[in-house]
Amino acid sequence: MLRDWKRCALTLLIIACGPAAAENGWDGDREVDQRGVLVLASPYTYHYSPASSGEERRRPWLFGVAAVETDGRMAGGAAFSNSFGQPCAYGFVGHRYVEPFGWQRTYWSWTAGLVYGYVPPYEDKLPINVNGWAPVVLPTVGYQLTRNFSAELVLLGTSALMFTITFRAP
Repeated sequence: MLRDWKRCALTLLIIACGPAAAENGWDGDREVDQRGVLVLASPYTYHYSPASSGEERRRPWLFGVAAVETDGRMAGGAAFSNSFGQPCAYGFVGHRYVEPFGWQRTYWSWTAGLVYGYVPPYEDKLPINVNGWAPVVLPTVGYQLTRNFSAELVLLGTSALMFTITFRAP
């Protein structure tokens, strides 16, 4: 359990450095209007380790929506099924940074919010879980394939890597 706390603390430190990095020019050289509504879907999640004995993993799915402001601030929510088949929800706020290191068409973002749905017997799968409610922070790296379509990798703590596709609503 202590090891998980150390990993969470390291992840929070890296994410906290993001705004400072953006202010120091890591956002690229040009202004990009990010305003819009994003529709998110996840076709695949890769787990770092196999299921524990007695556990049966199912294929998770995710569908979400996020509103992004011109400056990259965002808020949204998602409905998903966790790896154990439990229906879950995630409400979040966050920020999206475009062109880190000047790399065109790339971006990274973070979201922070509350997840509901990890209930017995899987309540211990999230480090801080009270009656099914748990705070989470999720860093994401994305590549914009077209103006309205992107592919992303979302780090799900020390458990998994989620692949998502994002469509900008017209």
